[in-house]
Amino acid sequence: MDLLSYLNLEEGMRVVQFGFEGADVPLRVLSSIGEGGRLLILLNSERKAEAARRALAGRGNAEVLYSPVIEHNPSLAPSTFDAALILNALGEVLGKKELLNEAYRLLRPGGRCVVHQKLGPLSIGLRRKLRKALTERMPFRVLELRMGLLGVFASLEKA
Repeated sequence: MDLLSYLNLEEGMRVVQFGFEGADVPLRVLSSIGEGGRLLILLNSERKAEAARRALAGRGNAEVLYSPVIEHNPSLAPSTFDAALILNALGEVLGKKELLNEAYRLLRPGGRCVVHQKLGPLSIGLRRKLRKALTERMPFRVLELRMGLLGVFASLEKA
């Protein structure tokens, strides 16, 4: 499954990414948005933030920010991003709904968000929390939602 195809990325777009699982996805995002675009990666792990900075060194249109609480970023203006990625970050935060609400706040109207969360086969509690966060009083319009034994995928759009 190509997560990025759900975002309809174009030259010059601004993208926010929560979570980091290697350079592949961010490098593909940067290739799609070109030099005129911007990628901001928000991480709540100093170790992952440093790894992301090393992986994206020399890319002037990519920025990595560490914050212990990525669910709330008051320094970022609302409606400033065209697309959002939440990559294995929902399992690392206490406020799952808050993170989804933050992605919603940062997206412009019509902006898309892709959520991908890997799960272990015994992650019953996390699976239940994610289902609740993605289906109950969700601010986004859900375009697609798949919940499997080993992962969750959602394609969302801001109305």
